[in-house]
Amino acid sequence: MRTRLTPLIIGSICLASLVLCRTSLSAPTASANSAASPASAILSSALSDNGSQVYPVDNRSVLVRVDNRIDAAKDRLVLVDLQDGTLIKDLSSNQDILDVHTLSHPNKLIVISRSSSGKIIKLVYNDQGTQLRSFQYPISVDSSAEAKWAAPYGKVNERLMIRTGSKFSLYEPASKSALAIWNASLDDNSGYEFLQIDDWDFAAYPYLAIKYYLQGIMSDSYEVQTVNLYSRSAAVLNRPSYNTRLQIVDRNKLELWSSYTYSDTPSGNSPVPKPAERQAFHSLYLLNSGQFLRQDTHLFNQTPGRISGWKTQLSGAYVCVQDLGTGAWSLYNRISGVPIALNQSGLPSPWLFLSYDPDARAAYFLFSSQESSNPPSVKKVLLP
Repeated sequence: MRTRLTPLIIGSICLASLVLCRTSLSAPTASANSAASPASAILSSALSDNGSQVYPVDNRSVLVRVDNRIDAAKDRLVLVDLQDGTLIKDLSSNQDILDVHTLSHPNKLIVISRSSSGKIIKLVYNDQGTQLRSFQYPISVDSSAEAKWAAPYGKVNERLMIRTGSKFSLYEPASKSALAIWNASLDDNSGYEFLQIDDWDFAAYPYLAIKYYLQGIMSDSYEVQTVNLYSRSAAVLNRPSYNTRLQIVDRNKLELWSSYTYSDTPSGNSPVPKPAERQAFHSLYLLNSGQFLRQDTHLFNQTPGRISGWKTQLSGAYVCVQDLGTGAWSLYNRISGVPIALNQSGLPSPWLFLSYDPDARAAYFLFSSQESSNPPSVKKVLLP
């Protein structure tokens, strides 16, 4: 598949220094000696886990999900107040968290979970984390099953896509019969020693996106396929075969973003990004046309003997990327690619990008404390 590339050149403008405001992050009911509280431990895990996801609720609060790729029962979900740096509520439950969404007008939090008995449950909360209602789907699944919830739009009711192994099944809320089924097995004659589905997403019929992990002799690579359930067809994305994250947005766009740390001694035959070339840290792909809408690129130089590469994280309508070699970071609008701030400094690792308030030109980050005994804290960064 041939792609249409529209590089976004990152400038080298040096902006004014940042105004930094640190607030304490601790549970509202905690005592002064509660630095090691469960909620603080969850946020410490969020900083150390590159799979952590952030879901903005409004300009004041965000949901932070710590994704345990091995055991979904260990996933954690907390609601954080950005303005005063407090934890509003820990929404982690005894059920496996499968999917999370935030809706507006009015603000609602949607959590799809799996009970110990194998039932898929939709939990609905208000923006303060108070449960409003729940719904149990008439489907039973095993402990390995995964699910993605698709919000209703127009005259189309909500949908639920369930993955069991390589089988994807699409359901309506009250139905036990699948509307559509897709077998995502790869050819056993592909030449790889081991292959499996590593990630996937579904947001609206008919599109499904699947990322495969492929292991060969002394090599590891990844392949992204897009599936049209209506035409019963699949296509492989023409993109670098190192690891990337993905999600479907606006029902017909596939969003890809990556983070990578260079190695002084690359192993085996695994594909690796070349430091002398510009790297696409964030991309948008049109599912209906099969072309890239935009690829945001930058040159991340490698310095032997030092940590170098890049880190990319998304939250709401924004993407934050940091050059690990120089420490410089930039903020962009995810859909338009318009830069909001370029080559900023003062972003110590580890960090988690939480939100950006365009009215106040303020970005919010979660940082670990300089004192290891203290909980992580929210930092407000005012941009010029």
